[in-house]
Amino acid sequence: MDPVIRPDEPCTDPAQPHSLLFLGRAFRYPDAGLARILEAWAREVDGDAGEAGVVGRWVGERARSGDLLPALAADYTGLFVNAHPRLPAPPYAANRLDPMNPAAVLVELGADLDALGLDALDGERKDHVSSLVLAAGALAARGDGEACMGFARRWLVPWCGQLATQVAGAAIGPFYPAMARWLEAELAQAGTDDPGEDGPQEKGDEP
Repeated sequence: MDPVIRPDEPCTDPAQPHSLLFLGRAFRYPDAGLARILEAWAREVDGDAGEAGVVGRWVGERARSGDLLPALAADYTGLFVNAHPRLPAPPYAANRLDPMNPAAVLVELGADLDALGLDALDGERKDHVSSLVLAAGALAARGDGEACMGFARRWLVPWCGQLATQVAGAAIGPFYPAMARWLEAELAQAGTDDPGEDGPQEKGDEP
């Protein structure tokens, strides 16, 4: 099976913020590998007048002061890992698509990944937003655009708009809101007319 991407491997084109591999890597827990990717990306977008330039300068400033990883980790934890009284932006598809029976969703997702010849990432649940985006990116990198679009419609499109809204409302820094908006825009290309035809739709608020 194809590995999706190694945790410390640069994405296909770190200068392109809308690359699925870049975005999937951005939603992994922040580590030194991600910091290297982001610092390279920040240099590439330096001078950009748009949102990429704003976020790139934020990354560059914190990298120079030695605060990049602590800032990212604090925001990541507060959004996706541990917050009270309720996690602001749960990153797991199974809990969103069928909060009453997430185990069944995980079984279905595992079967899809096997059929597509993709291994799940080590150290992260297969339905984590990062794992799903990297899987779609791996399919695109293979040149299998149809499979990439089908996977995205089935497992990401139904709930990533809500994720982007939640991240925007709860994040401290600009990084994760930008990544979530760019992911939503990237997924819009997969087509959203009737995502229910391809798989489970979101069945209500996550617990």
